[in-house]
Amino acid sequence: MSFELLKTKIIDTNQCIGCGICAKSCKHIEMSETVNEKKKKTPLLKGKCIMTTIGLACGNCYNSCPMVRRGKKKDPENFLNTREKVLKVIEEHPKSTIPKIADLLGLSTIKVRFEALRLVELNQVEFQILPNQRDPIFLKTT
Repeated sequence: MSFELLKTKIIDTNQCIGCGICAKSCKHIEMSETVNEKKKKTPLLKGKCIMTTIGLACGNCYNSCPMVRRGKKKDPENFLNTREKVLKVIEEHPKSTIPKIADLLGLSTIKVRFEALRLVELNQVEFQILPNQRDPIFLKTT
């Protein structure tokens, strides 16, 4: 597998939701400065894919894409809806922890952690680690 597979199956078919997970999985991918028709940044190959340079079948970018799951395309509206739900809980319950948010939404802590950290990267929320507390608390960015 290579970036070419991600490009033909996801990017070129407008399935990309601009989450940037593929770019985090490979040092040869970066997110574009411009946006696509869906107003989302898309991944670009900088340099050459390891598959094309030394013939190693890596596939990290393709396999890490949330739009790719066992050959089935995941619904982007549902994916973004989860992020919006997490943001809403953080707004309504300031100083919430991952386990509390997961409990309120009935989701796994792994899924909530991913979405909350993505919201931090997007500067929509911030987190603090308080003394004698294991989990960080999340707050809406002001």
